[in-house]
Amino acid sequence: DNTVPYYNRAKVMVELYLQALPRSVQANKIADNKIAADNKMVLIQRRCIEMVCEPTYQQIPGASVVLVTSFETSKSQYETWRDKVLKETFGIATMETFSVSRYGTLDPNFMVQEGLTLREAFADKLVI
Repeated sequence: DNTVPYYNRAKVMVELYLQALPRSVQANKIADNKIAADNKMVLIQRRCIEMVCEPTYQQIPGASVVLVTSFETSKSQYETWRDKVLKETFGIATMETFSVSRYGTLDPNFMVQEGLTLREAFADKLVI
């Protein structure tokens, strides 16, 4: 989604509970307090999941730089490379971004798009 800035992060806390279920209809006839005790929910797992908005790779006509990023790249780092280093310092207004976390590889033979390998996509470009 183009409305979410790249490298914005969100964390979600997930808890998984397990509850014993009655084995038969006969179990439903047990006193209410016994059923309540047997059906107590027990926390069995807790996880914190962090999500990061990472861009898809797109070839940009005229781009001479590819910034390789990962899940560990912060929004501040990304913006510093894009705005301060490339635009302000070197006058490079256009760059491509490739997230190794999103695609899982930097293999030159990886097909980043139909009919396009990383080797071809990165040819004659500065890869940072």
